[in-house]
Amino acid sequence: ERYGQDTDGGIKIRIALTQSDIADLVGASRKRVNQAMVFFKEQGLATADADGRIVIQDKAGLAGFCD
Repeated sequence: ERYGQDTDGGIKIRIALTQSDIADLVGASRKRVNQAMVFFKEQGLATADADGRIVIQDKAGLAGFCD
């Protein structure tokens, strides 16, 4: 909510982060972040737009992975 902007496609994260940036932030490899993003996209949870910004499509579904 703090960094997102509501759009027709979901909540767009305004901060542009590469998969390498995310990997560094969470202590994972870029490959693992890529695998997670592919999974999230397949599940309709989150994707990246043409600018590389993350778009959260299912906030509640994505939050389920935080438990």
